[in-house]
Amino acid sequence: MKKVVLAGAGFGCLSVLKSLPKSIFKDYSFTIVSDNPYHYQTTLLHQFAGNINKKIIHPLSLMLPKEINIITSKILSIQENMLITSDGEISFDYLIVGLGSEKNTFNISGFDEKPDISNIHNATLVSESIKTNLKSNNKLDKNIIICGAGLTGVEFAGSLSEYINMNNINASITLVEAFSHILPPFSEDEARYAKEVLKQSGVHIYENSKIIKATQNSILIENENQTQELLGTNIIWTAGVKGNAVVAKSIFECQNNRVLIDEYCRPKNMENSGIFVIGDCSLLIDESTNRPYPPTAQFAQKQGEYIASILPDILAGKSIQTKFSYLSKGSVCSLCNSKAVGNVGGKSIYGFKAHMIKKIIDKKWLFKLYGVKALFM
Repeated sequence: MKKVVLAGAGFGCLSVLKSLPKSIFKDYSFTIVSDNPYHYQTTLLHQFAGNINKKIIHPLSLMLPKEINIITSKILSIQENMLITSDGEISFDYLIVGLGSEKNTFNISGFDEKPDISNIHNATLVSESIKTNLKSNNKLDKNIIICGAGLTGVEFAGSLSEYINMNNINASITLVEAFSHILPPFSEDEARYAKEVLKQSGVHIYENSKIIKATQNSILIENENQTQELLGTNIIWTAGVKGNAVVAKSIFECQNNRVLIDEYCRPKNMENSGIFVIGDCSLLIDESTNRPYPPTAQFAQKQGEYIASILPDILAGKSIQTKFSYLSKGSVCSLCNSKAVGNVGGKSIYGFKAHMIKKIIDKKWLFKLYGVKALFM
């Protein structure tokens, strides 16, 4: 029986499993290997770390067909026809790699030691640390500095401000961005709206501010050739990610821990290996812009659906007929107080309408995982 192994339990790999016909699991051996026996919604980690939403963890055993073997083990490296884990080796005929990402500090001094919210473990530590520090009488412990105002940083600032305001906590949140406006991928009007909502919620925002370094209780920024020190105990990195370090320790050629893939989601120069790479640790160039597609949950899901569409033919010994193609449907950024901002189908959306669309997107994923059971979650 041919063996299919999936490395990782994120949006990409679960999208594969939940898009395949159920009959396939009786004809072939499927195994999913992950550090944790559950899936967590990385798109909601900002709410988890900000103490707004703790219901983002979903046990794999409740979502997957019983025929799928679930192995909880730390993946160490990927070799030819073999997955190396902390508990031994796992052979495969076909491997789908969806190991996600980790923080990228761009070698800025002092940030390797600073926390981030790129995974559930780190988000848990950040959540607990901030809750503890906010109870302190030390003023610095009540200062929170978020380094990076992309989607993650802005959503995290919004969640934290909502938590602080709901609980009447005297604290300060500062959001720092190197580009000319927060949410660089969004339009200036969309970013301006997000900025106003955050400011009204008490968030201090620094734009055009390059982060120079971090110390134990401060960061140094440069704005218009002037340097300024921002003080605070809670310094969280949200400015960038790179692929999982495991892929760099494996048989692949990588750029920033991301594997350059072809139009079939196969590693370049490894077309006959039986390996596919999807999600944040894959690197696919958009021919229309000559730039990599951004590593988003939406992109990972579409790659997963694509793999599911070609896998039955591959397992049956047939050639691949369809190339992967991707067109983003847009993006929505949660803010606070039931407000959001985004661009869907080329149109800007704001406020409560955007907030509801964001909730529908999140609920749609739960339907993918649980079916009608998602109605009661």
